[in-house]
Amino acid sequence: MKRAAFLLAVLLLLGAACGDSNGEGGTVTTAIPPTTEDAEEPTTQATAAPTTQATEATEGEGASTGGDGGLAITAVTFGGVGSVTLTNLGSEPVSLDGMWLCNRPQYLALSGELAAGESTDIPAADLPPLNADGGDLGLYTDADFGNADAIVDYVAWGGGGGRLSTAVEAGIWPDGDAVAGGGAGISAPGGGDAAADWASS
Repeated sequence: MKRAAFLLAVLLLLGAACGDSNGEGGTVTTAIPPTTEDAEEPTTQATAAPTTQATEATEGEGASTGGDGGLAITAVTFGGVGSVTLTNLGSEPVSLDGMWLCNRPQYLALSGELAAGESTDIPAADLPPLNADGGDLGLYTDADFGNADAIVDYVAWGGGGGRLSTAVEAGIWPDGDAVAGGGAGISAPGGGDAAADWASS
């Protein structure tokens, strides 16, 4: 009898410990926004699950491995119909879940999966502005945008942008390097770790 009363008391205590602050049971969760190195920056938290297309992506000399199974930024087009192309240059499928694109001060959460050799085009409207005169894009494994361990691919063009120091620290882009801007876009179908790997159009 004492044992049954003891077990009942333990179960009641466990139930209270697992309940919410109203004592009605359930779980309380708190959404934590992504971190940035500059707290005053606005953060765009839209999630992109864009359409994909198969490509004949091949890694050329000096091509980026993207640091995450071969995922790389392979093209940027400017203007009203602009877009960012991500390509899986590896031999295995790559999940985009939890990854982010940074066009400082805009940030875009990614989702979905890319098969080996597959590309996806992310509309510029999801990550504005893609200015032909200068900018940069960083691809991250999480939302810690100032962390060199989180950035896996990067490209700068024209006057460059705000994530150069992170890419340089990560060893994935040369300091002061930028692809020539001012055209319709830039591309590196096999990925690129320096301006010389990219072509302007």
